Amino acid sequence: MTREDWIAAAWKNNGAFTTQSFQMTNSTIKVTGDTAVSETYGMAPVRRPTKEGDKTMVTEIFVTRYLDRWSKRNGRWALDERKLIVDMHMNVVEDLNPGQTIQQRSDGRRDRTDPVYQLFP
Repeated sequence: MTREDWIAAAWKNNGAFTTQSFQMTNSTIKVTGDTAVSETYGMAPVRRPTKEGDKTMVTEIFVTRYLDRWSKRNGRWALDERKLIVDMHMNVVEDLNPGQTIQQRSDGRRDRTDPVYQLFP
């Protein structure tokens, strides 16, 4: 899959999520001259209806690692290769009764009303 294909697929899937959050943590980097390797841990919970208009929600939780190879070109570091390792993927299904909600709070918005646009207009 090319990076362009990946981006197109990601944008298509992104619209189905009601909420999502991505964290990248714990990076280990080893530099050897003008090359480097790194490992970065990540977690991505994403929430969506199981199907269009359904009241049954699923929260998918991904626990991942990026294994990357880097090189310095013309004085700038650039990514040469990335391998995504999925260490864990689980689904939490919530069958909601009328008026019931599992998610207690979400101050984030999936459009330009999100508070970040006040900080970065």
